Amino acid sequence: MKKLLTKFKIAFLPFILIIVSLLVGYTFLNWLIFVYWDVSMIRDDIHQLFIPMVLAGVAVIVYLRPRIKQLNLDNKRDTGYFLYQIVAWIFIITPLVIAQYYMVSATGKLTKLNSINEIKQPLSRYYQLDHFYIDKHQAGIDYGVEIGGKNNENFGMMIYVALPIYAQAGDTLGNTCQAWYGIVYTKSISNRLNDEKKRAAYKQFLADSEAAFDSLDVTQFSFLKRAENNDDRDGLRKAIKKSSKYSNAAAPVLLLPKKTPFSQKDNALLQALLIALIVVISLWCIMVLIPGLKEPVKKASDDLWQELWLVLRPRRGFFMTPLLGCINVLVWVAMIFAGIGVISFHATDLLPWRANFGPLTLHGEWWRLLTCIFLHGGAMHLFSNMVGLMLVGVLLEEVVGSYYFLFLYLLTGIIASTVSVYWRPDAIGVGASGAIFGLAGVLAALLLARKFPTDTLTRKTLSFSMLSFVGINLLIGLTGAVDNAAHIGGLVSGFLLGLISPYLIKKQLDLASCRPGFYFSNVLPADYAPILISGEDTRALANFVYVVYEDADTGIKSVYEIRSQFHVGQYGWQAFLAGQLLVIGHEDFFYLYDLKQQSNLLRLELNGYFGQCREDNGHFFVTDSTGIYCIDKQGRVRWHNDNLAIDGVIINSFEGKHIKADGEWDPPGGWRPFVLDAATGELLSS
Repeated sequence: MKKLLTKFKIAFLPFILIIVSLLVGYTFLNWLIFVYWDVSMIRDDIHQLFIPMVLAGVAVIVYLRPRIKQLNLDNKRDTGYFLYQIVAWIFIITPLVIAQYYMVSATGKLTKLNSINEIKQPLSRYYQLDHFYIDKHQAGIDYGVEIGGKNNENFGMMIYVALPIYAQAGDTLGNTCQAWYGIVYTKSISNRLNDEKKRAAYKQFLADSEAAFDSLDVTQFSFLKRAENNDDRDGLRKAIKKSSKYSNAAAPVLLLPKKTPFSQKDNALLQALLIALIVVISLWCIMVLIPGLKEPVKKASDDLWQELWLVLRPRRGFFMTPLLGCINVLVWVAMIFAGIGVISFHATDLLPWRANFGPLTLHGEWWRLLTCIFLHGGAMHLFSNMVGLMLVGVLLEEVVGSYYFLFLYLLTGIIASTVSVYWRPDAIGVGASGAIFGLAGVLAALLLARKFPTDTLTRKTLSFSMLSFVGINLLIGLTGAVDNAAHIGGLVSGFLLGLISPYLIKKQLDLASCRPGFYFSNVLPADYAPILISGEDTRALANFVYVVYEDADTGIKSVYEIRSQFHVGQYGWQAFLAGQLLVIGHEDFFYLYDLKQQSNLLRLELNGYFGQCREDNGHFFVTDSTGIYCIDKQGRVRWHNDNLAIDGVIINSFEGKHIKADGEWDPPGGWRPFVLDAATGELLSS
């Protein structure tokens, strides 16, 4: 119970504090600047969406990240902690963004006017008119079409209508107008339709909109809302300029009719905010309950850039993921320099860059199935996919091997593109998400088949993260915002490839399963003298052990960092250099690692906790809770005697061919001395 309360204090309460602080602090600041002071130079999606996303990210990195690191997650390359930070960021921005829309809607002032002539600066957000005349005969109209959706699967049609508002009918003669009544007609159809069907749908949309406008009673509204700074306002302003009543003497005031009673206008947003808070807090509570807690609890490292570098840096066994990410980014940069956009690209501009498009792909240009994997519809599309690629890549690449990882990425990406183009041949498809879903499917299959080298706790955490990642994206796909056909195609093909991968790359998976619980990276200056820090010094360095190894043949110094996969607890820990071999004993394992060859020679699970390791006559003698192992420098166990104690063995000395040691049998026996034959492990005396 005490550990549970400690975990909640360390990781749960700070999460709640961040949510409450941002909800109160940023929402107040947003209200002050954009509602009270009415600063309108920034578009609404910037201060209601993107700024909250950035602030949530900063809060997670600066405040929550060090606390997440005190949970006992899989510490190899910090991937467990990295995943928790991403999930925490998503959980925080969800209610925060909803809160901004609710605040803007709920705090606006309702101004009651006798007539529209009384409107003046500063403008209110809401108006109620007692006397007015809206002239339907002097309408300004603007038309637009837009291809939207993450994969350009939607064909949107828009009609913007702006009607002048007067105090009375007699004011229409010869007078210009500064207040306008805005109407927006929209309809979205599938971009899969051919041109003839699109033209027919557009004609029908025009006819339906005209009929709706003719029958519209413009007097039937509860209140008027000032238009927000978004695309609809831009379209309506274009419509205003096409009316004969437009005057450029002053900026037009654009008002939108609302039929909902003013007192009920915020109910839906408030319900969404409350539901979001309950869901994210509950899920985070579960995520805090899953892992254990490091003992003793101590402050984690705050070196963010080093942590990100350790996770994402290219290295032996992990270079394909960063390489693929760089290729995707470079293609996006090339598209920017080509002048087709930055934040988003128009669908038709993607076709010359070899986007996936049925009429072209299915009629000879099959390479588009591959090239579209490296194209994206804009900055946010690229960012979301690269985050997904890095999350899956840091978990999977070193397990399956870099070149097999590339094979999986390309094959599942092509399969996803194929499913998409046959399912929606008239949609323009781009993005790496199909390939990323394919990699997620491979990871899910390896976890399910227990072929992914990790412990039970980490397997549960990864499974939960993968299910959340896949489930959320597929649910979003039901709204039409993403290409679910490509996602499902990639996911299913990846899962099937993951099921057969243990037979295709058995040697690689076996090698991954015996990797030590540490990894190496160049993090210290190469001019350091050979040094080894371990034991209590290691505890002060947040479980880091630094080894500087100098190659005797080349004179080149290589700097290695060893980070334990597990927290250094009450059990033994020992690390030393024996020539080119790195020797490590930790908790229930003993490792031999060849620094020169960069390969693991031995990962030995002991019979209880590690005690000590002594080197003599070209062999390593390793003690655990019940006995002694004799291991040669090729990583082979020469002999093992496990009947020497029940709670620990200590080697005292080597005398000729004999080993003198003590074994603990606990009271009433206590420590008992014994002598072994060093060559065979035979007990000579006790």
